[in-house]
Amino acid sequence: MKLISCLFCLGLMFVAVDALAQTRAGGNDRPASIDWFGTRSRVVQADIDSSIRVREYSVVQIRQLLSKMLMVDQLYRDSLMSVPGTDKRYLAYAAKVQANDKANQAILAKIIAQMGWPKLSVVGMEGVNAAWIIVWHANRPYQDRYFPLIEKAYHSGEIPDTYFKTLERELAEAP
Repeated sequence: MKLISCLFCLGLMFVAVDALAQTRAGGNDRPASIDWFGTRSRVVQADIDSSIRVREYSVVQIRQLLSKMLMVDQLYRDSLMSVPGTDKRYLAYAAKVQANDKANQAILAKIIAQMGWPKLSVVGMEGVNAAWIIVWHANRPYQDRYFPLIEKAYHSGEIPDTYFKTLERELAEAP
């Protein structure tokens, strides 16, 4: 019975996140206003500002930023898994996760434009982990966009094997 209940909640999570993603599909940086069950919800803001100018950041500041991005990425994910999918908090957590993912992806794109894929020798393990987690939590087009850079970093020993192989396997299996 617990397994069926967990699968039901997990299914609701995917429905909620998918609905949120579809409302944000326009690609702009404005937060979405989501209509859950016919009632307008409030606008959801990310916990990190995607409009920052990373080109003005030093390597040390980029490391700190990646660390903050990792913290923001994980902020509501545990909470999301700890409440039933029918709970109002669940919808709020799902919306925050989606907003934070979108903001992190925008910032990571700026970092990559400035310095290339974050390398172990430059940003350390925490920075590489943050960049990979952000790509891992992204949609397929975002993953496809950065996979060649991740592959290059893998071949030059700048990311762990498991990161490259996990994403490679995911992309090969996904339609």
